[in-house]
Amino acid sequence: VQCRKRQQGLARTRERYEELFHLPARTSDQQLEFAECCLSLVEAGTFHQRQLEHIRSILKGMPPELDPGARERLASLWTRVRRLKEAAP
Repeated sequence: VQCRKRQQGLARTRERYEELFHLPARTSDQQLEFAECCLSLVEAGTFHQRQLEHIRSILKGMPPELDPGARERLASLWTRVRRLKEAAP
């Protein structure tokens, strides 16, 4: 049951990633969500570690005038990216 729920969660994340990927222009919140989806898929082993560079470019391109909640999400994403980079062989 746990494995199936995990697979279903990953499938939902992948679907959301695809939806956001195909948007012609994303808001800052959508960019953060897109990066979160991509990072979750890298962490799960669905996406290759090379996607981290794409995530990093998204995070670097975030505007400086984010609201406090978005800044917190951004900081959390940077922490997760750094952890994955350090753990990479």
